[in-house]
Formats: sequence, structure tokens, C-alpha cells
Amino acid sequence: MKRNYWTTVGIPVIVATRLTLPFFLWRNPLVVWGLVSLVDWFDGDIFRQAFRYQKNSVYQFFDKTADLYGNCFALAFSYTARAPIFGLLLFFFLLRAVGTAIFLVRRKRKILAFFPNIFGDLFIVYIFTLTLPSLKFLLQGTTLRLTVLLLTVLTLVREYFLHVKEVQPHQLLTGRRWV
Repeated sequence: MKRNYWTTVGIPVIVATRLTLPFFLWRNPLVVWGLVSLVDWFDGDIFRQAFRYQKNSVYQFFDKTADLYGNCFALAFSYTARAPIFGLLLFFFLLRAVGTAIFLVRRKRKILAFFPNIFGDLFIVYIFTLTLPSLKFLLQGTTLRLTVLLLTVLTLVREYFLHVKEVQPHQLLTGRRWV
């Protein structure tokens, strides 16, 4: 029988990466969160290859749990860094956490479209402002409202495609999966 390296190597590497990367947020939040996002972007294709001969019901459970795990670290980082928008980050974190909890019980992906991950997108803007202080205006006054509005619209569109249409962003761009 042929060995499936997606299962024996790919899945363990993805799981180990998703579990360990968030610990390094305090070292370099922009690079680490970029890596977390990159792994999150293509881990579904790894799972799909590993379980190609059977229905893969495990992936969404793993992915949403790993997302929540990473978001907990991002929230902790925001708190310890005394983020000026911590209250807003906390609100969006709780919104997604409630949606994730409902999803984990009900197992219906469409639920997640009603609890968008605006937290993750706003956290990215926040860590960009830490790295490039000239961008701090994005999180101040009226510009903060515009930033949140734009992120909300973009996140809702992404969530619609991911969880209602069940299409990955790179599939829309290329017409195919990564692997």
C-alpha cells in the first residue's frame, strides 16, 4: 500500500505549526502572525490531500479550534502590549469566539458568516501600526471608524465565500487549489 505523506508528514507539521507559532508573537508579531495566516490559508488543502479518499469532517473542527487558539494569543498580546484599541479587539474576539462555539456544537459552516473574524483583520492592522508607527492614524478617531467599516465589509465578503459558498480565496484567483 502506498504511503500518504500528506497524512504522515503534512498533518503533523500543520498541527505543530499552528500550536507553536503563536507563542512567538511577543518576539515579532508581524512576522509570526503573517506565518500563522499563511499556514491557515493553505492547511485546508493539506487536509484535503491527506483525506482524499474519505469525507474530511475533521478539518473544519481543527481549523476553527486552531483559529480560536491563535486568536487567544493575539488577544493576550494586545492586552500585554496595552493596545489602545484593546476594547474593540476584545469585542470582535468575543463575537468570533461565540460564533466558533456555536459552530463547534452545530457543525454548520454558514453560522460563521454571521460571526465574522474581524478580530483577526483588525489585529493585523494593529500589529502593522506597531511595526510602522506612521500608520497609527488608521487606529485613531474618525479614521478608526473608517478602518473598522472597511475591514467589516471585506471580512463579511471573505466569510461569505469561505463559509457559505465554500470557496477559498486562491481558488477564486487561480481556479484551482494549491495542492
